[in-house]
Amino acid sequence: MVTSNASDNVQSIYEKIQSQDELKDKLAVYLMFSMTHPHLKTAVNMYIQINDDGLWHEIKKVTKKPSLWDKFKDLFK
Repeated sequence: MVTSNASDNVQSIYEKIQSQDELKDKLAVYLMFSMTHPHLKTAVNMYIQINDDGLWHEIKKVTKKPSLWDKFKDLFK
């Protein structure tokens, strides 16, 4: 079980995310920390982009709000 506390920093948050085996669990931990430590979200995002490109692409898919162009493309799929 992963918990959030006031002493968490970018490195500890990343380690807690990576401690999960399943991708959906990593995403759940990431989303928990994005809510509990919003002041570190940008730094955590940059750290993930540098260290785990695959996880970063999944985070973008889950958290991305579709643009008008994306919605238009979906109409023709």
